[in-house]
Amino acid sequence: MNKFLLGLFLLPATATAQQDSVTLHQSNTTVEATKKIVVYKQPNIWAQSTNFSNALSIAQTGVQTFSSGAPGSDIEMIIRGSANPYGNSKPLIMIDGMPFYGDYSAINTYNIESISVEKIPANFSAPLSLATNGIIHIRTAKSATRPSKWYVNLNANMGFSSRAIPQYDIITDPGQYYETYWQMLRRTIVGGPTPEQAASENLIPALYGHNLYNVPDAELIDPTTGKLNPNAQLKYKDSWKDALTRPGLLRQYNVGARKTWKKADVFISGNYAKDDGYMIKSSFERMGANLQAHYRPVKGLEICLSGLYSYSKDQTLYLAGTTSYYNPLLALFNTAPVHPVYERDADGNILTDPTTGQNQYSAYPQNIYVIPALKNRTTYQRYKNLYVIPNIKYEVVPGLTASVQASYMKRAKQYTSIPDDTCVLTDNFIFQPKISYHTQWHKHQLSVKAQYFSMKASLDRRNEIVGRYIISELLQDSYQSVLGDVAYDFNNKLKVQAKLQKQLKVTANPYIQDNAWSWATLANWKQKVSTLNTEFSAGYSSSVIQYNLFNPITTEPYYSVQSNGMNPIQKQIDLGVKISGNRVEANLNWFQKSGRNIYLMQYFPPTVGGSYLIQGLDTRTRGLEVNINTRLTNPGSAISWNLGLHATHWNTKVTAVPGNDTIYTYRGLITKRANVNEWYAPEYAGINPQTGAALYYKYMNGGKVATNDFYSLERKDFQSQGSALPVVFGSVYNYITYRHLSLQFAISYSLGGKAYDAYYSSLMGGYGNYHKDALNAWNPDNRTSTIPAIDINYNYDKYSSRFTTNASWASLKYVTLNYRLPFKLYKKSGFDNMSVYASGENLFFISARKGFNPNEAIGTPMYSYLPIRTVRLGVNIDL
Repeated sequence: MNKFLLGLFLLPATATAQQDSVTLHQSNTTVEATKKIVVYKQPNIWAQSTNFSNALSIAQTGVQTFSSGAPGSDIEMIIRGSANPYGNSKPLIMIDGMPFYGDYSAINTYNIESISVEKIPANFSAPLSLATNGIIHIRTAKSATRPSKWYVNLNANMGFSSRAIPQYDIITDPGQYYETYWQMLRRTIVGGPTPEQAASENLIPALYGHNLYNVPDAELIDPTTGKLNPNAQLKYKDSWKDALTRPGLLRQYNVGARKTWKKADVFISGNYAKDDGYMIKSSFERMGANLQAHYRPVKGLEICLSGLYSYSKDQTLYLAGTTSYYNPLLALFNTAPVHPVYERDADGNILTDPTTGQNQYSAYPQNIYVIPALKNRTTYQRYKNLYVIPNIKYEVVPGLTASVQASYMKRAKQYTSIPDDTCVLTDNFIFQPKISYHTQWHKHQLSVKAQYFSMKASLDRRNEIVGRYIISELLQDSYQSVLGDVAYDFNNKLKVQAKLQKQLKVTANPYIQDNAWSWATLANWKQKVSTLNTEFSAGYSSSVIQYNLFNPITTEPYYSVQSNGMNPIQKQIDLGVKISGNRVEANLNWFQKSGRNIYLMQYFPPTVGGSYLIQGLDTRTRGLEVNINTRLTNPGSAISWNLGLHATHWNTKVTAVPGNDTIYTYRGLITKRANVNEWYAPEYAGINPQTGAALYYKYMNGGKVATNDFYSLERKDFQSQGSALPVVFGSVYNYITYRHLSLQFAISYSLGGKAYDAYYSSLMGGYGNYHKDALNAWNPDNRTSTIPAIDINYNYDKYSSRFTTNASWASLKYVTLNYRLPFKLYKKSGFDNMSVYASGENLFFISARKGFNPNEAIGTPMYSYLPIRTVRLGVNIDL
């Protein structure tokens, strides 16, 4: 029986210059069973993931993805540049031909049949003005086209998650920490016969009375040497890592059933996923169902219905996004090894509550009890997503087809432990009739399409808590447009297509003129050169940017901005060439996106946080994409090996600044021809060898002088530190098969660029934990050091070029090893196919400094959930 397993498609067999398809690389193996033929297809290797973005960062060009890794967390995606209006760089997500405005976590990857990344406007499957950031188009699985009986597929996996990014090289030895902290007190404490004696006497009181050793407090550090008393022995040592983290249990179960009749087919599936998270009190749970059904009552008429329902609970968001001492991620990162987890007596024994008998937890610095606060927290968020897509299609006469497609989305977000009227409700209705005509004569083909697109959306925010604000509002918006599409093909060599869109009405944005026009063109020419097939393409587009069109799932306050009355426009040029032979296919694409009169939300460097709004800029993004897919082994050989190499480069510059030549921001400036991803900071000038103070350059009288007075620096002293953008990023993809065994893995990488490591700066002094580099900091006995003294009075960690770090990184994004069991082992069980697999994601990560994550999304707060490493074991069965 012919089996079609559901799956997320990975490596494109052919990637054209127009759009990239993310396809499942699956091999078909014919197995003879008793009087029947079974065609085995490899299981969907992404079915074990709750996040479809994993496929978008591999086997692709021009796509960047960012995710905190927190269970159920949202994802950020950027296609061909981030200089987009209002900081909204997300592409439009479409499911089965219609825009989707629900939660990404509601999309079950088990049901995905294919994903296409639409970059060229002439190929957009949505109105041009809605898709200026590109389109991620998801097609869901459906049943076979030929009549069949009921088929059932079971896919289940379990595993564990842990932190993928290694911890910084922090001090873990209590003795080393006491010695390092003593050096800081030596410079700042007042009293005693000498600074050294005063530091020794005040060390333990300054550390909340925590003495982990068996010697008196004042004798722990020898004031003459600054070293730990050689007679000191540890009484105890607690682990905050053990107290705050756990092996995060993962489990996911999917079942799908399909049947095809003569005039109808149906595919239904159900899913359950639970991710406990590697931090305590972090979890995500989802239950859902999907449907794809088709009915063909008479020839030429087809009625379709597809959709999904998802219910999920998310507790993770309450752990991150703040630097409060209640944040366990801060406690895990910054807690000194001398702060105990539990309250103890003088002998180091854990104290228990006389009433409950449970261990008593110690106060974190500033008298905050992190772990009890977490254990008592029951707050989480609930999400419900209902998404329905009905579609009627009728072929009036051969070549002429009329269709009406619609979609309805209902999304509810509710908070527990908060009054029931605190919630967010969104509704989105889209209506899209379309007519298309296709004809062919001799060597000519002509296709013509016309469609009307209408969207109405509403958002009901009931006492929603957003930061420090409580928001209650009802927003209602609508959008209407008409779109025409013409494509001509000559002899399968020359293809020319064009789109023309007229915007009829936009109630969400009074600053966008109605009746605005958008258009796009694309031409392709195919030519065989020797044994190689060559295809050239060129495209151009001009689209009105809908930067203020209401997003039905937005959670930010609704902004209104001033406008000079001009429509924001994005223009795009695309040039591409594809060369393919027997074993190799290569794609080279150059693009340029120009934005006119846009509103740009510019963020500070990663880990710094904050943002500012710049209005009315003109920008230009240029980029180059290289995509090479090759088969390394000969056809018919026992081993099959496919290799994919993917690389992208882009850069965004400002081409016009309104009113002035320069716009000053809090930590930088914007000028004509400036890189919008460039960031600025004071220049670090080393240290004063006599005092150990950090020095910074101050520009004055045409030159620069070093000063330790950081607060005397002016805006002009903030110098360019480079661009946050990498020089090149991409992935290396491998797919190897041998008989019943297959191995797939991908390495993602990013090379070049500059990042600001605020985490490292916080570990170089102060009252928390220290990086081991601080062990070599300047002190009166180590005056040759290049590291400033650990002294809060000498600006040890101020925002400056000192903490500029190479932003390069590489990650083993995923590995999947799959083994199909021989049919003879289970032929009497009634199973048609059975396979077992092991998979892992983010198994290793390397960067310029151990622990630093340059791939952290710009604008992400410090001490947020870090990407996770997962290891899973699963089974896939066909019945």
